Amino acid sequence: MKNYLTKFCLLTFGAILIGFTATAQSGNDGKVFEGIDNPESYSTLDLLHMDRQVSTFSDLVALANLEVSLTLADSPHTLFVPTNEAFADMTIEEFAELTDPKNRTKLINFVKRHYMPKKVMKRDFKDADIMDTEGEEEIRVSTTGNTVSIGGAQIVEPDIKTSDGVIQIMDNVLQPTGDIMN
Repeated sequence: MKNYLTKFCLLTFGAILIGFTATAQSGNDGKVFEGIDNPESYSTLDLLHMDRQVSTFSDLVALANLEVSLTLADSPHTLFVPTNEAFADMTIEEFAELTDPKNRTKLINFVKRHYMPKKVMKRDFKDADIMDTEGEEEIRVSTTGNTVSIGGAQIVEPDIKTSDGVIQIMDNVLQPTGDIMN
C-alpha cells in the first residue's frame, strides 16, 4: 500500500509539474477565463477547472481533497487564485514538500490561506488590513493607488464574479505575514 501511495504521489506531482511547464511555455498572455462567456453562471470551482493558466492551483485544491468543501460552502466566498507563473518562485524542493502526502496538513493550510469565507471585492481592501485565515497566521494587505497586495501577492485580475463568490487572480502565492499569537 505504501509503495502504491508513493507511486501515486510521484505521478500526481509529475502531472502537475508537466501541466505547469506546458502552460508556462505556451506564453499565453491572455486574461484568465478570457474565453469563457458569463463566468457568473459557474461556481468558483467549476471556473477554476476551465483555464489552464490556473491549473497548478486547481490541482493543489484537488490534491488537498478540498474540492467538496469548496463546493459545499454555504456562503459567498473569495478565492485568491495564483496563476501558474506565480509558482515559478517556488523551488522544486518546496513544491515537492508541499505536495508530499506526509505533509497533507501543510497543503491544506496552503490552500485554505487562499480562501476567504466571504465575498470581498478589490475595492473593499484597505491599506494595513489583516486577513483572517481562520488559523494562527495573519496576512497583511497593502494598497497603493489602484494596486492591492495581499501577503506579498498582487491582485492582477480583480473581481471575477462567480455563482457562489468571487475570484481574485494573483501574481504570487499568498504568504503569511506573521503569527497572530506574537
